Amino acid sequence: MRKILFNRDEPDAHEIRKRQDFNLVIKKYQERKDYWKNPWFYGSIGLASIISSLFLMSL
Repeated sequence: MRKILFNRDEPDAHEIRKRQDFNLVIKKYQERKDYWKNPWFYGSIGLASIISSLFLMSL
């Protein structure tokens, strides 16, 4: 069931400016961008490759 809000109060310009934090957005983007530099990333890719190759060899 969908919840529909009728006659919802619109936020004013001061409230909108108060919640805008572009430095936080940039910081979060930079943290997510470097996930492939993490050694756990290569470990999981290597493990998946080994498992898939063993599975294919057993067929």
